[in-house]
Amino acid sequence: MPEACDNTVAIAERCAVEFTESTGGYMARADVPAGETEESWFRKEVWRGIEARYPGERLDQEVKDRVEMELAIISQKGYCGYYLVVADFIQWSKRNGIRVGPGRGSGAGSIAAYALSITDLCPLEHGLFFERFLNPERPSMPDFDIDFDDARRGEVIQYVSEKYGAERVAQIATFGRLKAKAAIKDAARVLDHGFAIGDKITKALPPDVMGKGVPLKDIFNTEHKRYNDGGEFRSLYEQDAEVRTIYQTALGLEGQIRNWGVHAAGVIMSSEPLIDIVPIMARPQDGAVITQFDYPMCESLGLVKMDFLGLSNLRILEDALVNIKANKDEDVVLEEPPVRRPGDVRADGPR
Repeated sequence: MPEACDNTVAIAERCAVEFTESTGGYMARADVPAGETEESWFRKEVWRGIEARYPGERLDQEVKDRVEMELAIISQKGYCGYYLVVADFIQWSKRNGIRVGPGRGSGAGSIAAYALSITDLCPLEHGLFFERFLNPERPSMPDFDIDFDDARRGEVIQYVSEKYGAERVAQIATFGRLKAKAAIKDAARVLDHGFAIGDKITKALPPDVMGKGVPLKDIFNTEHKRYNDGGEFRSLYEQDAEVRTIYQTALGLEGQIRNWGVHAAGVIMSSEPLIDIVPIMARPQDGAVITQFDYPMCESLGLVKMDFLGLSNLRILEDALVNIKANKDEDVVLEEPPVRRPGDVRADGPR
């Protein structure tokens, strides 16, 4: 139906849509008590958590200096609400028996995150640097990687959807693109060549190294570091006119989007309805709301991603505790270890 292509273009030509790029302009807003701002409440919550994490003499000048340094940068960057929102759904998960990882990635270097129970690792004890997560010179958004029991990850996403508004929460699309071999096979098929010739050409392509092949456009590039690996394909190209036709067609297909999927962990939480910011869609099988842009494009429009990672290890730990209760009728309480600092001496001697 050639007219379908014409109609698609006709509709596209009637559309007039503009997108405004920003950084973090649509970050989800935290719930704070009356009379408080996100910044003032964030400071109070952090100091409340610090006093609980470092009781008595442990709240020394080093801790205080680190806290004030982080508070200044987080406030300057405008990320107080971001911390509060992340702390909210993590604390909800823990209250509802959903196991949460102790922290991974650069976010574990934040003592403010430790105070809010976003992480359970003391950055001072482990020598972790906050600047790897945030610093005044770094323009990119903060990004906590948070592990949840993979069997209950969906419950956390459901919670944030209900609390912050289903119209403001969405998962993120990803796009699979045609690589060299797939482009060759697709080109051979649409040009009505048999499977055999497409298979013959792809076998002549340079083999993948650590999962990466040589792009079609670089097979004839004498300056490419793997130029010598393409000798077999170049010989085939010179000898067979069909191969040349398929190659030229495949050049235009390589890199094109072939299919879409859903980001394994990313969830966007916005302060405004997403339908006003990006195109969205509902996944047919379950109705899950998903952006039609991938994350780099969403980020350029001011949207912020939260990573809700499903970790099977946490499910295994939970199952182990359930089985201990069933077999031994014993409740195992996983207590948080005491904070130790470099140079601390244990009362019960070295281990």
